[in-house]
Amino acid sequence: MNGGHEMNQDDDHRTRSQAMWREVMQADPPAVTDPYTEVTTDHLMGRVWTRPTLARRDRRLITLTIAAVTGQRDPLANHLRAALDSGDLVAEELQEWVLHLAHYGGWPAGTTAYALLRGLLAGRV
Repeated sequence: MNGGHEMNQDDDHRTRSQAMWREVMQADPPAVTDPYTEVTTDHLMGRVWTRPTLARRDRRLITLTIAAVTGQRDPLANHLRAALDSGDLVAEELQEWVLHLAHYGGWPAGTTAYALLRGLLAGRV
């Protein structure tokens, strides 16, 4: 009997985690088919992005910065797109972020972020 209750809580958590994925990434979450997608969905989206105190916009800026300075081009592109699509950040804010990033995180990281942002914005016009 207890196992069924726990399964229901797990299902509820997965549903909330997938909803957060949609909010954060502005896309459907991947199917949970392996340990990586399970932890990414349930822990990262379901526990980290839902924590109180920092707003989603704050977490977005942190994530963008880390992706940029560590050279994670695909996650950076995905989060830039999601930042614009979600309304967490507008183009002018992201352009200012790129400038600030270049000074504190290095010009190569800023240049990559600038190129990705320009590409995204060009596709929106």
